Amino acid sequence: MRLARLAGSLRHPAARLPAPTPRAPRLPPPSRGVVVRPPGSPPRPSSVAAAAASASSSVRFVDFASSPASSSRTMSEPPGGSSSAPDSSASRVIKRETTHATRWLAMRHLTYVDPAGAERGWDSVARSTRSPGAVADAVCVFATLRRANEPDRVLLVRQFRPPLDAETIELPAGLIDGDEAPETAALRELKEETGYVGTLTTEGTTGTTGTTTTPAMPLSPGLSDETVCLVRVDVDLDAPENAHPKQELEGSEFITVYAVPKDTLRAQLDQLAARGYKVFAGLYLMALGMEMGRG
Repeated sequence: MRLARLAGSLRHPAARLPAPTPRAPRLPPPSRGVVVRPPGSPPRPSSVAAAAASASSSVRFVDFASSPASSSRTMSEPPGGSSSAPDSSASRVIKRETTHATRWLAMRHLTYVDPAGAERGWDSVARSTRSPGAVADAVCVFATLRRANEPDRVLLVRQFRPPLDAETIELPAGLIDGDEAPETAALRELKEETGYVGTLTTEGTTGTTGTTTTPAMPLSPGLSDETVCLVRVDVDLDAPENAHPKQELEGSEFITVYAVPKDTLRAQLDQLAARGYKVFAGLYLMALGMEMGRG
């Protein structure tokens, strides 16, 4: 990050989104055909048990208010659940084998039992860095920049991600150290990646419906057990400690910071995506939800 550019971007709207370094356009691989079956036609069975389960075309609806828990994993179910197959809550992992591991990641083969009682296999990836006492693997920070008599802005970061061979637009984020609380990790990562000193958001967090920190949420549950907590933070631009923000990056980190208007966040993300950046899915969905919430 160029700090002079960042400091200027906070006061000059025209300078907030510098043009990215041109990258050669890439065409996505041809998509494979998807078979769309007409209503009422049974899916292709993968086993005798699955074929038996799909024999009935009726959909079993789950009543949130009256239906009892279907397994020993007692939990509340969302309203409107439905399925024409056995309840997935009967599934369980019975064996975990690590097939390859590095300092950061572990490749695992899982054996699990499906609702019909059949044993199946699944390959997954896990982080090797998670402490047994940690709430989640990582945190991401939704940081709102606030200054008297100015519209609120949101901090975003741009960085190169080797698995994508592309630059991404994300929220400030990082791994939780040991048994560090998510809130502590969020404020630390915010300072390291952006240079700003934040405080936990208090607006809208009173009562039973508001909270500063989300539960641990899966990022890609079909691939990994990695989880992340989202922490909401305020940054007071009038505070002396935020007058001259300075990043504290590690040697392998090269991060550029953006400050974009909060009320047009999704439009700003669309512009960045049109320039070839890959926008983090969770960030885009949050921006879309904020826009939908405004009606």
